[in-house]
Amino acid sequence: MLNLLVVMIDCLRQDRFEGPGKTAVTPNLDNFLSRSIAFDNIHAVGSNTTAVMGSWFTGLYPYRHGLRSFRDRKFTGKPPTMAAILRRHGYRTATTVTEAMADAEDLLDGFDEIERRDKKREAIHDGYGERVRLKLAELAGTDRPWFYFVHTCELHPDRQCDPRFRSRRYGKTFYDRCLSSVDHHLAPIFAAIDWSKTLVVVFGDHGDNLLWEPRGELASMIMNRLRADGRVSALWRLRDAFYKAGLYGRWKSVLRHNALFHHDYHVYRFLTRAPLMLVAPGVAPRRCSLPMSSVDMLPTLLEALGLPPEPLCDGVSFAPLLRGETMAPPPRALYQEVVTDFILKGRDPSQLRIPLLHALVEGDWKLVDSVFDGRIRPELYDLAADPEERRNLYPRHRHAGFVKALREKLRAVEGGGNRALGTFTEKGAVGASA
Repeated sequence: MLNLLVVMIDCLRQDRFEGPGKTAVTPNLDNFLSRSIAFDNIHAVGSNTTAVMGSWFTGLYPYRHGLRSFRDRKFTGKPPTMAAILRRHGYRTATTVTEAMADAEDLLDGFDEIERRDKKREAIHDGYGERVRLKLAELAGTDRPWFYFVHTCELHPDRQCDPRFRSRRYGKTFYDRCLSSVDHHLAPIFAAIDWSKTLVVVFGDHGDNLLWEPRGELASMIMNRLRADGRVSALWRLRDAFYKAGLYGRWKSVLRHNALFHHDYHVYRFLTRAPLMLVAPGVAPRRCSLPMSSVDMLPTLLEALGLPPEPLCDGVSFAPLLRGETMAPPPRALYQEVVTDFILKGRDPSQLRIPLLHALVEGDWKLVDSVFDGRIRPELYDLAADPEERRNLYPRHRHAGFVKALREKLRAVEGGGNRALGTFTEKGAVGASA
């Protein structure tokens, strides 16, 4: 059986890794990309790590596994995780995690070896990177198949960068320079992999708001304080005022172009689209443009490893693409949501289990709506014509049949109010089999 190595780069934005917006220097990740099957049309279930990784590890949407906010720690029920499933099939399981992932107890169910790191004390360039390399060397000497999950967090506010990469040579902003630093320190990790026996996934869980991203570390830390944790009460009141203006008003650009937010406040593409690359023995490099969700990773990896599928799963396996086969787009809508307490500080705590915003992506259309507050104006985007979601078409198409159908499917997800439905049977609805 193949080994499985998964490297998650927290807050890795697609447009800062590839394309005209890239200024980071990433020879190691570029080489990995050139060897990989790359999934270019990712729609993560949300824009916080806990929700995304809950779906990654269980194949379920957040309203089913229960890890909806970054503060959530326990699943709803006992869904089997990727680590637990692989351990059941004889795998040795290990992980190194930090921040929210280190605190989410149920998320780590099934891991035999867990290293919880303090992000404030070490980074990939001055601590755990070398331990990851040594762990891979140790795993390579065992006969038992293994699963190793590595959570890197240097791009997440507060960002961390090797001092050698803090010049403009390695990127325009501090974020880009941190990405260059991470890439450099992935080289010895990649060198320790036995590529003939290992399936390797490198991906970003979600993006980040990089508006007014500073060039230096101190300025980056100050910016994070201003927009993220609300320690300055006047600023969180100002941030909430802007947020309400964007939610309730016609000018949604207030939400897109505002330096007081970072992530976990919306499901815009720059927050939910991140690189996903997979390298495995015998898998030819290719690009895949089919719409893909976080819930698809469990069934895809289980099939790629030759293991049976899980009976309770919202995702679809894309393993046929790894075999060189073709796939039609699965006939389904992809669900996304934001359940956050970073913003709207005055909310009743009992309402923090209700998605502030939720969305469906079906074909080229994406509808963003709310069950939390009927005054919030919906958003509708044509992703083919407007991939950056700059033109809200909801006022023009609000009475169209396809928009009504999308709204009905969104209402079905929550069942109204705060109740999350357990299963979906309507053909084409969220969670329907493909």
